[in-house]
Amino acid sequence: MEGYITNYYTFYSFNIYNLSYYCSIYLIPVQSIQSNCCYRDALDDGTFLLINLADLSFHQIRNMEDWNEKLIEAAEKGRVEELKLCLANGANIDYQKVGGWTALMFAASEGHVEVCQLLLENRCNKDITSNVGGWTALLFAALRGHVEACQLLLENRCNKDITNSDGYTALHLAAKWGHLQTTRCLVEQASISPLVKTHQGETPYDLAAAKKYWQNKEVMEYLQTVMSEKSSGVNAGIGIEGIFISLLLIIL
Repeated sequence: MEGYITNYYTFYSFNIYNLSYYCSIYLIPVQSIQSNCCYRDALDDGTFLLINLADLSFHQIRNMEDWNEKLIEAAEKGRVEELKLCLANGANIDYQKVGGWTALMFAASEGHVEVCQLLLENRCNKDITSNVGGWTALLFAALRGHVEACQLLLENRCNKDITNSDGYTALHLAAKWGHLQTTRCLVEQASISPLVKTHQGETPYDLAAAKKYWQNKEVMEYLQTVMSEKSSGVNAGIGIEGIFISLLLIIL
């Protein structure tokens, strides 16, 4: 049979009530398949498996399932083996659902690091923006506070400077929703400035402070410290430059 991944065969459920093909993909380890290449088993949802591998071609399987949609579903649910199956069967790794969400966006939003890794290894476009709101996978990961997903995307050189339609960076989103470790990652690993402003002129600290104080207290305290250090560095630089110019003028 064409179109299967290593050590797994693909089976489809056959509904005995309406006699119509369709359900989820079932991955059955090769070791559990009988030598006659046929498998039949009852399922809890009133369906049963009855597939003869010799009767199915790769093209028939593609007609039975939309691999692009299955790719999205597998990414959202964190199902690595199903994702591999979809890719093996020619799914478009950068397929965008309504709204423009890709598999990587779904995986990053849910914090499925292993799925993100698999997609990145297969060279997905990590900087695609959604049709609605202009979101990227990094922005979704930051919004949900998935620090490991953020780290992985940054290690794979995603564009950290892309903002959504409101001018929010990943740091704005992490700070607004009180995700301290993600905020630290974006400042310290991604070097996103805590002084950057949205289209409405708001810094990450401003967004964090808009919530009740106790909700984002740690994020606010961290950003205050970082912003103070940044401001001190800038002022110090201006002071040294001013002294140098003054001395130069005296000499001349």
